[in-house]
Amino acid sequence: DTVKMNLDLTMKVTCQWYDKDLMFSNLIPNTNNLIPNEKRNLIWTPLRDLVQVNAIIGERKMENNPDMSVYATTAEKSDVSNPIENRQFNGSDNPISLTLRMKTKYSCTFDVKKFPFDGQQCELIMKINQRTRKRTRFIANGYINYRGETIVDQFKIGDIRGDVTNSNDST
Repeated sequence: DTVKMNLDLTMKVTCQWYDKDLMFSNLIPNTNNLIPNEKRNLIWTPLRDLVQVNAIIGERKMENNPDMSVYATTAEKSDVSNPIENRQFNGSDNPISLTLRMKTKYSCTFDVKKFPFDGQQCELIMKINQRTRKRTRFIANGYINYRGETIVDQFKIGDIRGDVTNSNDST
């Protein structure tokens, strides 16, 4: 919206992490195993502390039932002296993944002096606040995959880039 200088964005954010405090039973190896809704709410996720820093207040909507799964790669070794019937998968070795759809409105000041023959940039800042018990650190710059139309209204979508910074307060 060039008149109001706003950008409405619907996005799907996927976050993957390991949690050494979790142990899963009887997963199907080399497969994304969906975590049931009643169990999903018991698991800590980094996206619970996600803040849209420069979003317009009150203009953020998140879906209620995001997809959460664990990708089973490594089962715990069996111990013949302590037999159990279940195959155990430690959260330290098997990544948990959460995919969340959200709609957010950002303020984006367009420089319209040469419009429509110029380029515009909008900075969308998201952060995850640190908690005392669980520390979150991104280990690489985020991969951003834009799957929409390349022409939206009178704009052509160009390069999209993600930069990661970590501090004691947030990532």
